[in-house]
Amino acid sequence: MNMPDLILGCLAAALGLWYAALGISAIKHLRDADEMDKVVGWSLWWCLDLKRYDEEGQRICKHGLAIAVASILLWILVYAA
Repeated sequence: MNMPDLILGCLAAALGLWYAALGISAIKHLRDADEMDKVVGWSLWWCLDLKRYDEEGQRICKHGLAIAVASILLWILVYAA
């Protein structure tokens, strides 16, 4: 692995951690969710179902989606090189 791949991989991993942190912060913006849904119902696909969130949660979801796409593209660059 060369240095540019290492840098891209670290950046992609950092974006993935940011995505996870956004997902955790979006939990409190779930509409009509019981405690079990807030604790267990969170998954890596949390940002795809905007209608489950209030307005602030939807904003977080849109940011999360952009970060997820950026991270995926960076991982593709790492493994395609």
